[in-house]
Amino acid sequence: MFLDHGKANPLIVLDELDKAGGSERNGHVHNTLLGLLEPSSARYWYDPFVMGHVDTSLISWIATANKLDTIPEVLRSRFRVIHVTAPELDAYPDIVWTCRSDYA
Repeated sequence: MFLDHGKANPLIVLDELDKAGGSERNGHVHNTLLGLLEPSSARYWYDPFVMGHVDTSLISWIATANKLDTIPEVLRSRFRVIHVTAPELDAYPDIVWTCRSDYA
């Protein structure tokens, strides 16, 4: 399908975005992501690997984080934030049972 239409619509999961680093010398991951998450720039994003512009606007993004304060607000605003609380204590036996039965 990718070759037929010339576009891909993958789902990319960014695990622990709150721990993504960077430096003034090598750049920041957050700054690069802004260009990929903003619809207007994602349509004509310059990919240094292919040395040309590509349309990345059909990519769906999911990011996980343990805390939000290390993620710049401008980047957070590009995501819908869903807070997931820890399970109640009485749910743990079921969680353990389910995990163990997956490997049995």
